[in-house]
Amino acid sequence: DAGRKRKDLHSSYINHPKGRRQRHHQMIFRMAMKPSKTALVARGAVQALTSSRGAAPMMGGASRLVNSRMGAPALTSRWLSSPTDAMSPNLTALDRFVPQPPTKLTEEMAESITDMTQMYIRYGAANQRLKILAKEKDIPIVFKWQKMMEIFFHAQLHIVNGFGYPGDENGLMQYSQDLANFHENNKAEDFLLLLKNSRRDTWRALVSTTFELDAEEIPNFSIVDARNLMHKVSSRMQAPDVLYQLQQNVSTIQNDDKDMELAMKHSALQQVIVNHVYLGHEEGQKSVVEEAECGTGPEAYAKFQCALSDFEGDPLIMEYTQSAMGKMFEAAGLNPGPQGPKPSLMP
Repeated sequence: DAGRKRKDLHSSYINHPKGRRQRHHQMIFRMAMKPSKTALVARGAVQALTSSRGAAPMMGGASRLVNSRMGAPALTSRWLSSPTDAMSPNLTALDRFVPQPPTKLTEEMAESITDMTQMYIRYGAANQRLKILAKEKDIPIVFKWQKMMEIFFHAQLHIVNGFGYPGDENGLMQYSQDLANFHENNKAEDFLLLLKNSRRDTWRALVSTTFELDAEEIPNFSIVDARNLMHKVSSRMQAPDVLYQLQQNVSTIQNDDKDMELAMKHSALQQVIVNHVYLGHEEGQKSVVEEAECGTGPEAYAKFQCALSDFEGDPLIMEYTQSAMGKMFEAAGLNPGPQGPKPSLMP
């Protein structure tokens, strides 16, 4: 038994030279410290739970966590859910668990998601990516804006996925709808103002980082100014010369890959909107962004869009935008879908 082995080893330790004594001493120590199988299982489970905080979650037994230091068996979801394990019912339920989005957003959820999005944009990996994008001076404004929005959506998707929403575009759309319902049904004006200001700060951090602007350079529009400016934008988008230019640009786009062709047409549409609607102007007149005192060039477009985002949910502005975008999609031979253009395709 273990006691007799320890006694024999101890006697051997006394009668051996120094080098061999040390090896026997190490053997005794290992025997004394060797945990039982139950202890190994417990330690392994704790290590697995601790390690999983920084690793991808186990899916279908694919992830394998090995406690090599203690000699514990490999930990997989299948091993942990063994019928001989008293914890198997709970662990099996975890293996089958599929996160579900909230039945409705609460104030705490809405505030947390809004604040976390801003933190990611200001201090997270999203901020690092935006700073790299900011150094790309030669890429067209349309592509830079699209890339900025990709970074923003990626950060937001990571956050809402943690609240149970699907980790894809459908998750973002579902969250956006839930947030719209929350705003519609919540009557606490002070809280809604808090969310609006937080979102405003997030957009300014996003745009100012991407285009290396001072946030103070971004103007503040009144609701009257915003509506008047968007009426001008809408009228310009439906102008015959703009629609003709769009038709000319998309008519030359052909690709065997229909998805690629569709993406190229969307890109052509956005380039016309930016260069011929916002930055372009008729002879002897100022562009829309110049009238808004945003300056000229790509940075002016970025300032204008950021300032206008404060009124994204205004019904009149939405009506102007959707009406004009419908005309442009028609001219480009594109189908905006039953719910209109997707957010990432909006100017």
